[in-house]
Formats: sequence, C-alpha cells, structure tokens
Amino acid sequence: APAHGPGPGHNPGGAGPAAPRNPADDRSGSPARPDARAGGPSGSALTLLSVPLGLCISHEVPGCCPPALASPALRAVFSAPAATTPWEVALAAALLWSCRRADHLRRNPSHAHPHAARQPAAAGAAGSSSVGGDPLGGGGAGAGYDAGSGVCASGGGSSRAAVGGGPANGAGWGGGGGGGYGTQQDGAAHYLRFWEGYGRLLPPVEALTSLLFFSERELQELQDADLAAEARAWQAVVLDGYDRWIASPEFRAEAGEVSLQDWLRAVGAVESRAFGFKDADGGRPGHAYIPFFCFANYQPGAPTLHVLRRQQEAPMHIVSISCQPFLSLSDPLTRSFDLPALHAPPPASRSLAYQYGFVLHGNPYDRLDWGGLKLDASCRMRRDWVHAAAERLATEAGVCEAAREASHGRAATADEASLLLAC
Repeated sequence: APAHGPGPGHNPGGAGPAAPRNPADDRSGSPARPDARAGGPSGSALTLLSVPLGLCISHEVPGCCPPALASPALRAVFSAPAATTPWEVALAAALLWSCRRADHLRRNPSHAHPHAARQPAAAGAAGSSSVGGDPLGGGGAGAGYDAGSGVCASGGGSSRAAVGGGPANGAGWGGGGGGGYGTQQDGAAHYLRFWEGYGRLLPPVEALTSLLFFSERELQELQDADLAAEARAWQAVVLDGYDRWIASPEFRAEAGEVSLQDWLRAVGAVESRAFGFKDADGGRPGHAYIPFFCFANYQPGAPTLHVLRRQQEAPMHIVSISCQPFLSLSDPLTRSFDLPALHAPPPASRSLAYQYGFVLHGNPYDRLDWGGLKLDASCRMRRDWVHAAAERLATEAGVCEAAREASHGRAATADEASLLLAC
C-alpha cells in the first residue's frame, strides 16, 4: 500500500468492447475495505511493506509522482477523456516516461524544461546534489527539469487540481513539506533515478501474458468470441495511444524515441502490476502503480512463490524482506489508520483471461461455467480436487524446504511451520 508521506524504504488491460459495457470497470481492481478504519478484527491490518507515496505512479491519487505530473507531455495524457485514453494507457505513459527521463536528460541536457531559466539558484543547487551516489547528468540535466517539477505553489496546485482533483502534492516531497528530501530538486532527482533503476527490473515482453500480445491467429483460436472482440478492441486502443501520445514530438522531446515494442512492454507491465481501488472516505475510484512487485525475488518466467514461516513465538510487528520473503505470524496485529486497506476478491477465470491473458482450469471461484471452456461437465475439476491438490503440493513443498535447509547445515526445527503458496 502506498504510504502517506515518506516511508521506511523504497522499495495485464483494455478499452474493452462497445457500449454499454465498459471493461475499464472490470479492470479497475478491488476496492478498499470500507471498515478499514473501524475497530475490531475487521479494522485490523498488518503492514507488510510501506512505499513512499512520491515514488508511486498515479494521476488520480494526490501526492504521487510530482515530476511526472509536471511533465507537459504527460499532462496532456492525464487530462484526456477516459473513453479514449483508459487509465492503463495513462499509467503506462507515465511509467515509460519515468524510466527513461533521467537517461534522456543526461544525453540531452538542452531538453530540460524552460522553467529552470527562471530559477538559476535552485538549478545550481540541484545540479550539485546526488541521490544514490550518481549525479543526474550534472548541473543541466537534473536541475533543468527539477526546477519545473510543479510542486511549488505556482505550478503544483493548479496541475494537481486539473489532473487529479486533489490537493497540491508538495507535502513530504520538497522542503517544508514533511521532510523526505532537502529540496524539491532533490526529490525529483531521487524519483527519476529510482525509476531509471526500477525499469531494469520490469519483465521482458516474452514473460508478459496480456491479451495485448495475442496474435490474430491466437485470437481466432479463442472459443469465447466476446473475449476475442474485447482483445482486438484493446489492441486498437493501445496502438492508437502510441501514435497519439508516445510518438508525439512532445513526448520524444522529454523521453526520447520509444519503439512500439517498448510501449507494449510498458502497457503489459501496467496491466499485470497496477491496480484500482476506491477511496475509503469518499468512494472515489483511483488507480496506481506501486513499485514493489518486481522487487520480490523476480526473474523472467519464474513462478510466484511466497513462504510463510513462524520465526519465533514473541509478537513481531516488522516484516523483513531483505534476504528471503517471510511473514511473521503473530497477535496482536498492528492496526493501521492511514493506509488504504486493499483486498482482492477471488478472480474468475474469465476475469483472469481479460486482465492477464491466462486461465486457471477448474478455478473454484468460477461462479458459472466459463463460456471459453468447451468441456463436458464430467471433465471439469471439482473444488475438492483442487483443494486436495493444493494441500498435497504444500506438503511436498514443506518436505523439499526441510531437505534443502538440512543440506545447507540448517536443519529445520520441529516447531517451524512452513506453508508454500504457488500462484
């Protein structure tokens, strides 16, 4: 969940079919729990990971990505009607811009925003700053853009009001806003450097499974004609977004030339990693790309594995992911009042195919038989079979885990409980 203010660490899509159905609603994700702030068990939450809000990418959540919100090229994308530019396209454009902006400025210092000329003192200070030990292209590169980052009173408030309808997003980002960074220039330089490195972790196109990458032959093989039509419509929207926004002179001037393959990769990454939610107070929908998915033992084509292990009997309130993923099982749970509590409802196979490009045969959460599976009822897997298979796999995984630890001289103790969940 995105943290409101500086946190302790940093850490598939569619325009859909024709009216009246709006697939963007299907892709909007899960809402926040309305009782997240209430007392009792339903209001308790265990914080697993906290990400600084300024490093998150969203044009709808106040406080996210101040440098991207100040980009003239992205501002045009963010203000476009959702009917022609779905949120996946907007977030993909911001993701692509964020990952490429720093390198483009190093190569083309003269492409910095003209706002820097009005603030030479701030530009000089930013030029000498270094976040992470690697200066952002000297005095011209980082400073040129940072001075026009839009988080000051003259630019940030109006930009945020026009884009997201929320308050100005300078708090916790620049000077005097809560103390994440010394200056607005330091914050923008940190943001650009972070996403430049994070872009290297994004999966390649070969590892993405969105319907966006289905060829026409593969679409013809789909037994769900409506799903195939939705996929074609989505592909048309994404290609139109490339011609309209990414290949435009304005975007090229800020992020350089972008190939169609890189654009499709960015959209596929947003489809598989970004999600939607609703504000716990007003119920207003929002979408965001929170940078943490690619930090959890990711490698192309690898299965998603999470190991839950009881570390000790004493209550623990901090979860470490520095070495290997684990969750300390403890009571009482830490209650959170300032983070959006998100939960994902069980996805049916058609929803999985629409969002991510794959199905789970015998999915126990299919309320109705999915039309894309032309199988006799006797061929479908029963729910108890699925559960039995999951328990067997978990047991086998526990045995493998114990054997692996013993081979490394770290025999598992009798009171150590391990549970392997494979997605």
